[in-house]
Amino acid sequence: MTEELLKSDSILDEIKNWELAEKIIEVDEKQVKLVIFSLDHHVFAFLGTEVREILPADGITWIPGATEFIPGVINIRGDIEAVIDLRQVLGFADTRKKQGFFIMAQANEQSNAILVDSIIDVLDVPVSTLNQPMINLDIKLSQLIMNQLESNGKVVSILSVSRIVDQVVV
Repeated sequence: MTEELLKSDSILDEIKNWELAEKIIEVDEKQVKLVIFSLDHHVFAFLGTEVREILPADGITWIPGATEFIPGVINIRGDIEAVIDLRQVLGFADTRKKQGFFIMAQANEQSNAILVDSIIDVLDVPVSTLNQPMINLDIKLSQLIMNQLESNGKVVSILSVSRIVDQVVV
């Protein structure tokens, strides 16, 4: 008799587990693709929807009379693109030791090459991991940051390409 009770208890437990499993609904959380890069020991990102491609930084042609934000232009398969020096836009000192990379970005119906130090990763992250920017940020930097998140123990600031372009054009 006790053996029958043990069997019935185990069957009832299995039924409860199945019922609980049926109540669990898998939800695909919305993801966002980020291109994560470094600049002067800081970690930033652009939305993947704003990035067309990543190229080694090479062949900048200087333009007389251009602002300090635009060191020149590059020729990408016959298209002339302005180069934006993100270090200058953010007000960082020019401590670049190597060429770096161009992140070919699209914003405001305009394509630009944004100069960065190195590419760290391209990630898909859940939208729920994005946070509002910290309020104690430098005013210049806070105007360019859309969101922040933590990745590998570091705060990653997600920059807006359109805000950067707007600041450079003005």
